[in-house]
Amino acid sequence: MLEYMRKNVGSWVIKFMLFGIAIVFSFWGVGSYSNKDTNTVMTIDEMKVPYNEYRNIYNTLFESYREVYENLDSATLDFLDIKKQAIDALTERYLLYEAARRMNLDVSSSEIAAQIASDPTLQENGGFSRQRYQLFLDLNRVTAEAYEASVERDLLLSKAMELIKVSAVITPQEVQDNLQLLTRKAVVKVLRMGPNDFVRSVPTPSEDQLLDFFEENLEIYRVPETFKQTIAVIDPSMLEDQIQVTIEELEAWYEDREPEYTEPAAYRLKHILLSLPQDASAQTISEIRVKAEDVVRMIRDGEISFEKAVDKYSDDTSSRAKGGDMGFVEENELDRPVRITAQELEPDEISDPVPTANGFEIISVTEAREEQLIPFSQVRDDIEKQIKREKVLELAYDLADDLLDEVQDSARPLEELARDKSLMTITTPLFTRDSALEAMELPEDLLQAVFDTEEEEVGDIYERDGKLYLFQTIERNDSYLPKMDEVRDQVAGGLLIKQAMGIALEKARELLAAYEGGQSINSLAASVKKRVVTTEPFTIMETTLAEIDDAQKIIQAAFSLSEPGQAAVAGGGQSQYLIVLDSFVESSEEELNENRSMIEGALMYQREQDILKGYVQALKEEMGDRIVVNEEML
Repeated sequence: MLEYMRKNVGSWVIKFMLFGIAIVFSFWGVGSYSNKDTNTVMTIDEMKVPYNEYRNIYNTLFESYREVYENLDSATLDFLDIKKQAIDALTERYLLYEAARRMNLDVSSSEIAAQIASDPTLQENGGFSRQRYQLFLDLNRVTAEAYEASVERDLLLSKAMELIKVSAVITPQEVQDNLQLLTRKAVVKVLRMGPNDFVRSVPTPSEDQLLDFFEENLEIYRVPETFKQTIAVIDPSMLEDQIQVTIEELEAWYEDREPEYTEPAAYRLKHILLSLPQDASAQTISEIRVKAEDVVRMIRDGEISFEKAVDKYSDDTSSRAKGGDMGFVEENELDRPVRITAQELEPDEISDPVPTANGFEIISVTEAREEQLIPFSQVRDDIEKQIKREKVLELAYDLADDLLDEVQDSARPLEELARDKSLMTITTPLFTRDSALEAMELPEDLLQAVFDTEEEEVGDIYERDGKLYLFQTIERNDSYLPKMDEVRDQVAGGLLIKQAMGIALEKARELLAAYEGGQSINSLAASVKKRVVTTEPFTIMETTLAEIDDAQKIIQAAFSLSEPGQAAVAGGGQSQYLIVLDSFVESSEEELNENRSMIEGALMYQREQDILKGYVQALKEEMGDRIVVNEEML
């Protein structure tokens, strides 16, 4: 791995690898809980893979690459072949299901429940909320059984992956080598030759030269696909006057969700914390326990008040200013030792020191509150709002479904039918795959969905920020290669820059030969009336350098040199450069230690990914023709 990195310094691939970004194994569970769109895109042995899982992975990949490439044009998309990558990721996912089966792995219902309960989006006030869970299921139009089955599959996959990765090992030497490589800093002197310095030296091109350049770079001048959409917007709030909620519905909701409206037992506590260092020795623990016991004795004997003891001895800064008052803390949020102690204490009684994960705590219960059901009258308004929100959303979806049916049955445009129903419609301007879609102030994935629809086709219902969207592709223009005369000025300008860059490269090589012959870089700079830029120290992980356009090329060239004083030509996309390695700055032991855990994690992650890929590849070869892709759906 180290040798690979030496040869590819500056590559964005290395940066992805070092920060643990791997495309293939990053999609477990994405969209897999959906009840909708169960068309089979692929079969693996007897397992059927639904199309929506492929679509979700494709969209995630597309967005990932948009963040990497400034210009995600059709040529780049063809090169990346995202469709194949998505199919490969799905294949690997389902092969890991097969691996889990062979390992006889299973997932218990308690594990599924714990996984769902730990999801922050399904929690309220630090605990699992059945109300939020139901809302989540309703918004995604999925049953609890289907979603929980997807959670079970993901947990199964995680178990299989962990067992497969257990053989991953990295050596201390690997860590040290990579640490030194990645934290070492270089300082270089840079002399830049830009194409604009040489354009006057470029002869006027012939027609044949222009044609040759045009044909060699056809894809650069490709006119991209363009798309245009009509979008109908359904705001559920416009349907609120159609909603009525009966008292029977309110009471039924309250009864069905009684646990959600039950306040758990809670204690208002004040405490004194004598904390323990993480690496505390047995002697230190004993000493702090004795100190805590002494504090308890002094409070009980009246030598010091609880509040003054807090101020003098407590290590909990957040409660110290309040005399140790922690406010009401729900019983299920307390550490078990504290909870048991609180249950046994009388009001205002001082406890013995309680050992916890934080140290030793001295607690006193100032008020106790038993578990109690919040009265219906206090939550009635909230329940009514929630029922109305669900009902109005259901009405909105019914309206959207009706509109979809009418478009298909009547063959009338979506725009006309939407206006008949007094819905707001939006018609986008023509846009391309790499347009700045966010500027349209519409959901980006809604706009991108047009890429997979034909002209006049209507897409699925989209829900974003409480509104529903329907779209129809009203214009789609294929990408095409223009004729020479359509882009003559662009071709002439491109050829001029290319030829000027060639002259700049020759000049940079000439200066390199002169430097290696004994001339200084400063004298060479003076001969071409240029300024030498001396960089600040940088590592191979840097992405930018002050005053340097082609930073990646400079960094790559710098770390290809082994000794100060050595020079090289670095060819960039903007200019050509003569660089001289001024010095290397070795990392201090402190810097090495600061980065050690990150490097260890990145190396281990990469090793684990390699093992996973190897295991999956063996399964893929074993399956052979039992893996069948429905190409027509891609």
